[in-house]
Amino acid sequence: MTQINNCIVALERFFPEWGIVSIEIADEGIKRISFGKARFSEELNCFGLCGKPVSPRFYKNIARLFFEELESYFNRKLTEFSVPYIEPKLPKFSKKVLNETKKIPYGKFVSYSELAERINSNAVRAVGNALARNPLPILIPCHRVVGKNGIGGFSGGVEIKKRLLRLERS
Repeated sequence: MTQINNCIVALERFFPEWGIVSIEIADEGIKRISFGKARFSEELNCFGLCGKPVSPRFYKNIARLFFEELESYFNRKLTEFSVPYIEPKLPKFSKKVLNETKKIPYGKFVSYSELAERINSNAVRAVGNALARNPLPILIPCHRVVGKNGIGGFSGGVEIKKRLLRLERS
């Protein structure tokens, strides 16, 4: 597979119990994952965000693998993803936060302050802000970071975060 005209391919799939999950693919990996409202086109009937058509050969395998793995994850049959993704281009502190977040095992969770301690920081709010900018929720499991006195936020909404934590605990 090769990148075509520096395009980003965007597509989505509806999961009956979880809603719409949208992805963007570039450079042979997933670049962004979003939960919520429809943003793009139907699964495997997508378009390049650069406005030019993109060959299905470019995105087909990655998209199919991601959606198959996500469905297996939602059905409690998968605990680790193998789909390739593009490391986010973020500031150094945010990268440090996300790299530490990747180490949180399936079914476990840590507090924002514990995550800050793990990276030798006292900046708990900055940790929360870095997680809020995570372009790859689920693959970089920011839903596994919670507040000491509450669930905290999540790009897909607090209800989805609660459901993901329940799913992984059962």
